[in-house]
Amino acid sequence: MTTFGGNKGYVGYSMSKRAVNARNEGKLPKTDFKKEYGITGKLFNILEDIGVIGVQEWHHTSMYGNRTDFYGWNDEEDLGIWNERVKEIKSLARKIKSLPKMSDYPITREGMDLYTIDCDKITSDNKSIINSIKTIFGY
Repeated sequence: MTTFGGNKGYVGYSMSKRAVNARNEGKLPKTDFKKEYGITGKLFNILEDIGVIGVQEWHHTSMYGNRTDFYGWNDEEDLGIWNERVKEIKSLARKIKSLPKMSDYPITREGMDLYTIDCDKITSDNKSIINSIKTIFGY
C-alpha cells in the first residue's frame, strides 16, 4: 500500500487503509458487493431484510472522509448456501413483483376495489417467495 501526501491513514486519495483491509476480508461497499456476487438491488434488499447480509463495519472513504458502509455475509454458512444455490435464489427473486400503480385503475369504487385486491394478491405472493428464500438459508 502506497500512501500519498502527508496522510498515512489513506491509500491514495479515496480509501483508508482500514477500508482496504476490510475489502481484503470480503467486506465491500454496497455497489461493489452487488457486483461481486451478481445481486440485483431487489435481491440485495431481500437478503438484507432476512439478515443474510448486512453492514459489517464502516470506513472513511474519499478525500472528504465520507462514511461508507461495508457489507458482508452474516456468516460463512450463508455464503456457502449462496454459492451452492445461487441460481435457485435468483430465480425466486425474479418472481417478486412490484405493486401496481393506482393510476392504472379507473377512479371508481370498482377500480379501487380491484386495485386493493391486486395489491393484496401481489403482497401475499411476494411474502411467500421471500419465505422460500428464508427457508433456503434456514431463517
